[in-house]
Amino acid sequence: MDMTGKLIKYEIRSSVRIIGLIWVALLAVSFLLGVVMNAFDRLMEASGAIAVLGKLLSIIPPLLYTGIFIAMFVITILIVLLRFYRGLLGDEGYLMHTLPVKPWQLITAKGIVAAGVVIISSIVAALSIMILVGFDDFGGMMRGIGSLLASLGDEPKYILVVIEGVILLVLSSLQSVYRIYAAMAIGQLVDKHRALASLAAYIAINIALTVIFVAIILIGDATGLDYVLGRWLMGIDFVEKSFTIIQLVMGTMFLVTAIQLAAFHVVTERILSLKLNLI
Repeated sequence: MDMTGKLIKYEIRSSVRIIGLIWVALLAVSFLLGVVMNAFDRLMEASGAIAVLGKLLSIIPPLLYTGIFIAMFVITILIVLLRFYRGLLGDEGYLMHTLPVKPWQLITAKGIVAAGVVIISSIVAALSIMILVGFDDFGGMMRGIGSLLASLGDEPKYILVVIEGVILLVLSSLQSVYRIYAAMAIGQLVDKHRALASLAAYIAINIALTVIFVAIILIGDATGLDYVLGRWLMGIDFVEKSFTIIQLVMGTMFLVTAIQLAAFHVVTERILSLKLNLI
């Protein structure tokens, strides 16, 4: 486990070195854009050079913000793909697989950090939008946050729902990363056109999950389970039992996500352990 921790630290340093500046840049540019948006009306009322400056300021920050926003998510995707591909399937794989660790530790380290990068990028994107909204209507935003906190204070049990939601978000992000890893590992089983094979595997995995979901619905319809469930739902007071219903939904989502996460991890680990074919 100590070696897994060292692998995670190495992945964090390598990944943050690539995307850290993008996170900072997006927040800085969103603040700049907020300032410009706030001052835009007054600049437009001016004349001469001030008016020209106002027009420039009204164009440049939005372009910068959009460019950095898109770049952040592109780099996030590239980190998920390339850190795994180069580190375990490419030339670096020869070195990584000589380390005194198990393949599952290598996969776990990269998966945890990749999921963390995805989550942090999403948080940074949300914060940048909040900054813009704050400049436009700071009072309204704070009232909304205050109302949400007051609601949680009135119903403390829903704090558990928030915590569960955060955990589910982490697991879902990790499951999405592992799904990509499984597809890339499957793509390594062919001798040529591995990138194309990985893409085909990813599409096939998603189709298979859809087929399984539809099959479950059809089985429920054929056995009458959907009718029983429908009658049960019709007899529920959704207002009174809202917390119980939320817990059932959360529990189901946890179970489905955990099963997929475990399956994708096992597929990736088995391929890297038994059938790894490095470039």
